[in-house]
Amino acid sequence: MRLGRTLRGGGVLGDFGRRRRGAIAENLRASVHQQAIPFTGGEVALTVSIGVAIHKGHPDCAQLLDRADGALYEAKRQGRDRVMVGSFSLTVRA
Repeated sequence: MRLGRTLRGGGVLGDFGRRRRGAIAENLRASVHQQAIPFTGGEVALTVSIGVAIHKGHPDCAQLLDRADGALYEAKRQGRDRVMVGSFSLTVRA
């Protein structure tokens, strides 16, 4: 699979700073989009929606996953096959 070769061929998934997160996710989305699965009578195109969470402070894992999940659902709501980035600041509730 082309995506697998791309990642094994030197690609790294990780935290490269705020500016790069969206670019990395977009490159992954574009790689998947270029794939096609042979199917009887033609090919099936692949798409992917990605939700990226950005945080300030030290949120717990549940908060971070909730934010990424919200960004993912927004990507799907806006038509799929896209990357949405969500961010939040931690606030203290009285």
